[in-house]
Amino acid sequence: MTKHVLCLLSILLAGCSSQPKSVFIANFENVCGYTVEVSTHDYSNGKGSFPAGQRLAADDSIEVLSYIVFNETLEDSVPGTYRLDIAAHGKSVSLDKQRLLAHLKHSPIEQKGNAITIWTINDTSLCP
Repeated sequence: MTKHVLCLLSILLAGCSSQPKSVFIANFENVCGYTVEVSTHDYSNGKGSFPAGQRLAADDSIEVLSYIVFNETLEDSVPGTYRLDIAAHGKSVSLDKQRLLAHLKHSPIEQKGNAITIWTINDTSLCP
């Protein structure tokens, strides 16, 4: 009996671990021509917290979204509480989930294999 239970458990565990995963990454590239400060809220489900107030020089980039998920849709993967804040010269721009998704639709995209999708946000309209 114990042997059958262990066999069933190993089959279940193998099935769960082989479930396809998707990785969604977004990088923000500073095309503003001056240093900006970048902060995010709920930036990742697999990495540590995003250090607030990351300074980003012109033409530098930084990862602002990183999610590993068991589905294939970005919309269902990013939490409703996500936020990207960009600040400089006493002004700021904020992207909530919906605004981020809208920017990603118009951003360059790179596919790595079947599971990893990487966007690069490089829109001058985000320059504060």
